[in-house]
Amino acid sequence: MRCLWCCNPEGQACHQESMLDAVDKSTKTIGTFHTVDELMKSIEQRLQFYLESKGGITLSGGEPLMQTEFVKHLIGELHSRALSVGVETCGQWNWEAVKSIVAKLDFVYFDVKSADTHIHKEVTGVGNETILANLAHVVQELGESKVTVSIPVIPSVNNDKEVCMNLIFVSHKPIVHKSNWNGTFFMWSKTMPPPSFPPFGDRKIHTP
Repeated sequence: MRCLWCCNPEGQACHQESMLDAVDKSTKTIGTFHTVDELMKSIEQRLQFYLESKGGITLSGGEPLMQTEFVKHLIGELHSRALSVGVETCGQWNWEAVKSIVAKLDFVYFDVKSADTHIHKEVTGVGNETILANLAHVVQELGESKVTVSIPVIPSVNNDKEVCMNLIFVSHKPIVHKSNWNGTFFMWSKTMPPPSFPPFGDRKIHTP
């Protein structure tokens, strides 16, 4: 899946790529390879901070669940150090391939971008049927309180009030099939993000 507005386009592929910085016009090689042990050495340098702040690790990307064996191993190492682990996911994956990983997660940020599968395909490259089905699977596995449905508000895609409300309804319906959803909907705007979500992607342009 390749969203037109992606703020981390260099995270979409599982190999190194070249990136042209739109600001300083420099070309950079993006992407590094790490073992789980290498990541844990970096995390352990801040372990006391994570534990005292009751924080944890969020796996993002790109799509972290593309790397199932790596993520499964990493979650085990993090949990062995009493750290909570979650993922931010687009939901476009095979449930059977990831359900054993989802079962180990402490929280999930689940992106839902459009209620209209045709619009969804136009702006991301795929329809939304698999995504909504997987949202239902995740909530059934973890429970409503551990899942946050995140909706990036994109001009001409889903920023109309009626469209937004329909998107929330469509996201809601496959989850619990009832009216008392106790989870969270988190909506943010690509054009006017809150301070904690700076528009990192504005200076990134892929080279061919």
